Amino acid sequence: MNGLFQTRTPVDSSLSELAQRQEAERCCQRAELRLYLLVTALSQGVTVLFAQTGAAVTWMTPLCLLPGLALLGLAALCKRLTGAPTLTEAFRAGLHPLAAGLWRGYVALALLWQGEAALTEVVCLFTEGVVMNISPLGMAAVTVATALCCCQRKGLPRCVWLLRYPLLGMLALLFFELVSNGHWDYLLPLTGAGDAVNRALFLDMTAMGWPLVLFAELPARAQGQRRDTGPLPAVLLLLVLLGAVAFSLPTELALTGKKLADAMLLPMVFLTPVNRLLALTGWVLGLLLVLAVSLRRSAALAPGKPVREALICLALGVALLLPHLWDEQRLRGLLKLAQPYVLLPGAALILCLLPGAMLRKRRRKP
Repeated sequence: MNGLFQTRTPVDSSLSELAQRQEAERCCQRAELRLYLLVTALSQGVTVLFAQTGAAVTWMTPLCLLPGLALLGLAALCKRLTGAPTLTEAFRAGLHPLAAGLWRGYVALALLWQGEAALTEVVCLFTEGVVMNISPLGMAAVTVATALCCCQRKGLPRCVWLLRYPLLGMLALLFFELVSNGHWDYLLPLTGAGDAVNRALFLDMTAMGWPLVLFAELPARAQGQRRDTGPLPAVLLLLVLLGAVAFSLPTELALTGKKLADAMLLPMVFLTPVNRLLALTGWVLGLLLVLAVSLRRSAALAPGKPVREALICLALGVALLLPHLWDEQRLRGLLKLAQPYVLLPGAALILCLLPGAMLRKRRRKP
C-alpha cells in the first residue's frame, strides 16, 4: 500500500531536461561559429590568397590560420587554469573585471570589422559582378535590413543549425564538380606568384583565423558528454574547398581577377549553370549570415539590459551602412589596411591573462 501512495520528485528529470536544453543551445552556437569561421576564411582565401598567389593557397591557408589556433589554445589553457566556463569569466577571475570589459570591447570591434567586410563583399558582388544598375548604398541598405531581420537572439543559431545539412550537400555538389574539372598541373607552381608576394600576404593575412578565438566563449561541456571537436570540422572543410578551387583553376587565370567581384566569381566560371546558381546563392546567404551574426553578437556584448539589444543592433546596422555613402574603393582600402592588426589586441590581452591565470590556479590549490 505504501508503494501506491509513494511520490517521486521531478528534480532529476528537470535537471536532465535543463542540461539537454543547455547542450542543445551550445550545439546551435557551435554550428553558428563554425559557419562564421568557414565563410569568413573561405571568402578571404578566395578573394585575397587565391587571387594573388594561385596554387599557393593550398599551403598558405594553414599558415595563416596558425596564429588564431595558437590563441585559441592559450585561451583554452587560461580557462582550465581559472576554472571559468568562458574566456570572459577567465578574465574576471584571473585579472580584473576591467580586463573582461576590454576583452568584450575588442571582440565587439572585431565583429563589426568583419561585418563591414561581409557587407562590402555583398555590395561589390552585386554592383560590380552580377547587377550593374543598382547603387552601392541601395544594395547596402537592402542587405543590412535583411540581416537585421535575421538577428534573433536564439533564432539565428537555430536557423544555422537547421541549414547545416543542406549547406553541406550544396558544398559537396560544388566540390565534386570542381574536382572533376581539375588537373594536377594547376597545382604548380607551388610558390604561386613568388616568395616575395607570399611573405607579404602572410604578414597581412595572419588575422585570417581570428574567429577561432570566438570558440573560447562557448560554455564548457558537462561531464559525461562526448568530446567537442570545436572548429576542427570547419577548418578541414575550408582546406578541402580551397584545395578544390586551386585544383580546378590554373594560377595564371587566378591572377587575372583585379576587382573584388571578379575574384569572387572566378571559381564559378567553369561550373554548370545550376551549380553556378547554387554557389552564388550559398555565398550570398553565407555573407548575409556572417553580417547577422556580427551584428547580434556585438550587440549582445554591449552593456545594458537584453531588452535594449534590438535597439543596439539597429544602431550598429546603421553605423555599418554609413561608410557606404562614400567611395567603395576607399572603404575597401581601409578594411584592408586594418586587416593585419585585427588579432594583435586579442593576442596582447590573452598573453596578459596567462600569468594571472597561473597565479589563480596556485591560489586555488589546497
